[in-house]
Amino acid sequence: VGNRPPEAGIRVPPSVLRDFVQKLFAGAGMRDEDAQTMADLLVATDLRGVVSHGTHQTQGYMRMLLQGRVNPRPEIQVLSSRGATRVYDGDGGMGHLPSSQAARFVAEAAQEHGLAAATTGNHFHFGGAGKYSRFAADAGRIGIAVSSHRWQRQGPILSAATGASPMSIAFPSRDQPPFVLDMATTFVGWDDDLFEQAPFLYFKQLGLGAAAHVLGGILAGIWKSDRIPPTSKWESNQGGFFAAFAVDAFLDENEFYQE
Repeated sequence: VGNRPPEAGIRVPPSVLRDFVQKLFAGAGMRDEDAQTMADLLVATDLRGVVSHGTHQTQGYMRMLLQGRVNPRPEIQVLSSRGATRVYDGDGGMGHLPSSQAARFVAEAAQEHGLAAATTGNHFHFGGAGKYSRFAADAGRIGIAVSSHRWQRQGPILSAATGASPMSIAFPSRDQPPFVLDMATTFVGWDDDLFEQAPFLYFKQLGLGAAAHVLGGILAGIWKSDRIPPTSKWESNQGGFFAAFAVDAFLDENEFYQE
């Protein structure tokens, strides 16, 4: 249940696991540097205890790549850039690749501009959100990462807004690990009795899911017709939204860290 560590297994050094996972992705057709990005992000997720979105996902990713549903060699592009904002196109590949680029961009651009934002689209799963918000926190900025996915439409968009879209907000800390909120926007399944007792749980997760879908889905362009099969040959059903804020644009850094 959740992200509890396994009760039994074989301990593998992170460096060995990274090398193994990199070889798997490279063997599935990815460029060596992209395969390394995948391995680095997935193993880092494991090390933080988020086992659901770490190397546990590798088997499913391999299947999608080998079945030709995810582009193993995407040509990631910046479709537009205005001020401290960018729009990334993932070319049907794994979402980790454009998402890590976008997260790095906002972390760097926020230092100059005070804040920055980017969206990513036309890609598959991006994994857990926390690894992207941490790019900003590691650079001394506040980071936000949100994603959402496309589904088979049956009625209004909000009817499926309670899908488990991830969101993360990371705050830097000088002498302690960063404070990172990393969660799905759905936290309880439907139960008639629970709805009678605590309806606010469902309305809150509906609101969180809808907000995540607007930012990481609609704004990211996941409903564009050219990104939906059969027009697109790829399973590019996810998007992402990333933002970063420079602390000293709003408050003296020393005061922030002291508080």
